[in-house]
Amino acid sequence: MHNAVVTLDPTYDAETQKFWLENSLEADRRAHAYSTAISPEWVLHHSGLPWLLLQLQIPYHDIAKEALRLLDRFVEHRGGIGRGWRSLCIHGIDEEKTRSARHYGHVEEDAPYRWTSIANACPVTTKFIRDSFPLGRLFRVRFMLLEPGGYIAPHRDTESNYLSAVNIGITNPLGALFKMRNKGLVPFDAGKAFLLDVGNEHSCVNLSNEPRIHIIVHGDQPSIEWGNLLLRSYAAI
Repeated sequence: MHNAVVTLDPTYDAETQKFWLENSLEADRRAHAYSTAISPEWVLHHSGLPWLLLQLQIPYHDIAKEALRLLDRFVEHRGGIGRGWRSLCIHGIDEEKTRSARHYGHVEEDAPYRWTSIANACPVTTKFIRDSFPLGRLFRVRFMLLEPGGYIAPHRDTESNYLSAVNIGITNPLGALFKMRNKGLVPFDAGKAFLLDVGNEHSCVNLSNEPRIHIIVHGDQPSIEWGNLLLRSYAAI
């Protein structure tokens, strides 16, 4: 990301002006993130970031245990654009209805989302989602499985470019890779959560012999706490 532009009070002394105009990337980003010009909305829609690492503590070892116990319940997701891509809804219209609401005849904002039976089978996962995503409305929350040797063909999920869904690495074995066209590899690892701009064309492969399990969270109506998380995460780049 390019250096953020920090506008200083012109009455500051010359040495201070010079200091802040120097190429100090970390300081510029932190100052920019906490200036009055920056808001959570700006981070999401105007920062131009392809991804943003969220400053979250994730109990991924325990979540992985819960997900692995349910592997036989995962269903094929978006067949035809890859191989070995499977999913299971923790929160959604139904545990097996893993696609967007419009695919099932609903408008996203009015879809009958609820905690599915999978939530009861995954208490650690469910508590983490409830505690870590202070959103007024949760849409889909899904386990996403990419089987050993599986792949997801290049595709875009939206026509617009902005940070939207949160993608959380639960297991991310060596050889499980997520690439965005012209942006590079998203630096996923187990226990890392990223806001992603899935308006960028992207593809995933699992070159390992282990399952790659992530969680994707969609929601709306962010709280002040959520906004503060975005600003802290942006400042930590």
